[in-house]
Amino acid sequence: MGTYVHFSIGENLGKVLLDIAQEHILNGEPQEAIETYVKSFNGMNESYALQILRNNFVIETCEDGVNINLTNDKNVRFQNAEYIYDWQKLMNDKIKDLQGYVESYHEIVKQFNKHSNYAIYDANITEIVKRYYGEENMSDVGIHNIAAKLIGGDDFAWNLYSNGSNVWSHLEGDVESGDAKPYQYALYFIVKYVNLIRSMYKDYVKFEKSYIWLLDKMFIKRIPLVESDIENVLDIIKEFCNPNTGYYHPMCDEKITDLKETIYDEILKTSWGKEYLQNGIIKKNIMDGYDAGWLSPDGEFYGGNGPTSAMIHMNIAEQIFKGNNIYANRMAKDGVSIWSGSNSPDYWLEKDGWVKIHHNDCYGAFIGERNPENRTPDFPYAYKPTDIQIKMICDYADKFYGGKFYTEANTLSRDTHPDPFTTYKVRQMDEFKLHEIFGR
Repeated sequence: MGTYVHFSIGENLGKVLLDIAQEHILNGEPQEAIETYVKSFNGMNESYALQILRNNFVIETCEDGVNINLTNDKNVRFQNAEYIYDWQKLMNDKIKDLQGYVESYHEIVKQFNKHSNYAIYDANITEIVKRYYGEENMSDVGIHNIAAKLIGGDDFAWNLYSNGSNVWSHLEGDVESGDAKPYQYALYFIVKYVNLIRSMYKDYVKFEKSYIWLLDKMFIKRIPLVESDIENVLDIIKEFCNPNTGYYHPMCDEKITDLKETIYDEILKTSWGKEYLQNGIIKKNIMDGYDAGWLSPDGEFYGGNGPTSAMIHMNIAEQIFKGNNIYANRMAKDGVSIWSGSNSPDYWLEKDGWVKIHHNDCYGAFIGERNPENRTPDFPYAYKPTDIQIKMICDYADKFYGGKFYTEANTLSRDTHPDPFTTYKVRQMDEFKLHEIFGR
């Protein structure tokens, strides 16, 4: 006679599965969260799984210890609410973590540059040490080899050298006490930099997959300026992934090459990463209130923050120009150059009908012919902003500037045009009036 073993479903099964599913979401695996439920129960589908994750339904184990029910009882849901993750707070915390990586990167680079004239992402670590010890003494020095193993991600670098751990600990102590040699500072900050990149790209990928899914499923509201924060992260990652840079040491070269390829491939699988790597820039949300930006005739907005002296418009135009996007391709055909005053990227955007936005100044170069057929390559200017541009400018001014904005840059004074236009009137203007106020 055979042996039978009986198992029953625990009373806390619902909480266990909820924890597992929510951790999957937090780790950038939202589909695994859904599968946690779909694969656990016959008849379960994505719709029910989402309702459970929203706390609209709670899993209860039946008295038979075999079956489960979904209940939407108010009291049960109230008691279960404490186990539901606060996704908005978690995503806000994650973006702050990414901001922290960016701040750490800039501090590491700042300290590295004080002691080395290399780029932190492209430094010959053997030469750095050789400059201090001299060619004749290099056979007695192993610190660059230890650094190379650490750069390559080998946590067991110490096992290759009997005193490796002590040597590196001594170097770290000298750096952190401010009593190190230039080569020690350089190696120390290169290792910190590469380790930061390893952690930052992984956390970015997790965040992107979690955030996009949570936003799409309406678990959270979008985070203001999130695209700008992500672009800062991707700027740093892209810089590191350049295949033509490295540390020129056989103990780390292959591993760094593999790391760069892995990071690039992973980033390219994310929506923001793909957009950034292909276009050189990420579209922003005008309703986040950037200090300055460009608004395309199709309603694409690219913005940035900073003082007027930061030359935001020029920098954004050059970013667009350097990317592999439709605007960059058109600029290239038109002979645009960042070194050309009259044919530079920012002037090209103006001639192509883009609107410059700087706080409550929304202006462009709408001085062209009304009939597009009469426009020429030498004078291609648009006649007026497009309908989508007008709508977005007015929505923006309504939100941030009390429904008023200027159609010219605020230079020395407002003497020639002291009064702003109201969005109420602008929304009702015909094309001739729009040409008049934007074509100044």
